[in-house]
Amino acid sequence: APVFPILARQSHVGGVVVIEAIIDEHGNVVQEKVISGHPLLVQAALKAVSERKYEPTILDGEPQSVDLRVEVNFEVH
Repeated sequence: APVFPILARQSHVGGVVVIEAIIDEHGNVVQEKVISGHPLLVQAALKAVSERKYEPTILDGEPQSVDLRVEVNFEVH
């Protein structure tokens, strides 16, 4: 889960950060690109996505790298 940045929480800034990531054949994030999102939330979203381990994608019995679109939601309470 992403860590909500203190400044964003204090400023009541929330929303979705959209990231395109490349996941290698082992399930590791090897590349990330921010598509959209509030600047106060981007670094926390990137950190959450990069630290996550994904299930490898299997095609014809072989693990493959894949492009993945990830949406990280920060809800203000």
